This record gives sequence, C-alpha cells and structure tokens, in this order.
Amino acid sequence: MPPPDLTTLSIRNKGKFPTDYVTAVLLRGANEPAHGNAEMPVWGPIFAGINVKGHDILRISNLTHYLESLQAK
Repeated sequence: MPPPDLTTLSIRNKGKFPTDYVTAVLLRGANEPAHGNAEMPVWGPIFAGINVKGHDILRISNLTHYLESLQAK
C-alpha cells in the first residue's frame, strides 16, 4: 500500500489540519496497515526515547508545524 500524501491531511480532514492526530501518531505510531510497524528508520531512535518533556515535545511540535506548512491549499 503506498504511503499517504501528507500534503493532503487538511483536505482529508474537512479543511482543518489534524494537529492532535498528527501529534499522537508521532508519539505513539499509527495502528494502520498503510503505516507498517512503528519503526521509523530515521526518526525511530529519537522518538523511541521521548520523555514527553522539554525539547522532546518541542521536536514533535516542530515536526507537526512543518507538516502543517506543507498542506495543499
């Protein structure tokens, strides 16, 4: 199954970027076949050790905001 187009998250969510959903997926992974397992080759080691405090939350927030900036108009 091809990966989802992350530039259409807002379109697929009635025009609103799903910040809470994206944050939850980054923190806990997605339980969907298209996503495969929870291992992420590049980001996995960083997110696996998240302490849900300070700069770790900032990393998740920054990545979420970046994905929001990529949304198709």
